[in-house]
Amino acid sequence: MTEGVVYSVEFFSSRLYDQLRLLKSKGYIGVYVTFRKKHTDIIPKLKLEGVDDVLFIIDALAKHTTLDEVFLLRSPRNLTELSILLTELLGEDDVKFVVLDTAQDVVFYNGFERTRKFFNMLTQYIKRKGKVLFVLKRKPVSQEERKFTMFLKTITDEEWSDEDGKLLHRSL
Repeated sequence: MTEGVVYSVEFFSSRLYDQLRLLKSKGYIGVYVTFRKKHTDIIPKLKLEGVDDVLFIIDALAKHTTLDEVFLLRSPRNLTELSILLTELLGEDDVKFVVLDTAQDVVFYNGFERTRKFFNMLTQYIKRKGKVLFVLKRKPVSQEERKFTMFLKTITDEEWSDEDGKLLHRSL
């Protein structure tokens, strides 16, 4: 696992969970940011994959939680609040990676331009801090999502498909 890298991962690639288990084995902690489903729907899959215990979760959709490791955004449109939370969490030495689920959902709530600016800031921060970002993506539906998928290729170091974790392109 290279540090200071951005990976673009097709939605729930098996390779993602392999990498998360590897990071767990090294004692690393990460942040899972969800714009797609509430944390109550995500946690069972993370438990099944054996990685739920090494993740803080930032939930852009839920309005209530009883879990200490879950942080709630006031709105999925509040990228400033998300930036502050990520900066605080990634400032910890043992927090080494972020999983963002999914890029297209961030675009849905925030539009192309705001999302592009947020991702530019986030990827620069990730690389400067020597952290790792996994951006989950699904097939784009809207024109803005297609446009963002093309932009994502310009900031991604590696792109993985969901077919056995196959590497689609590498620009390192």
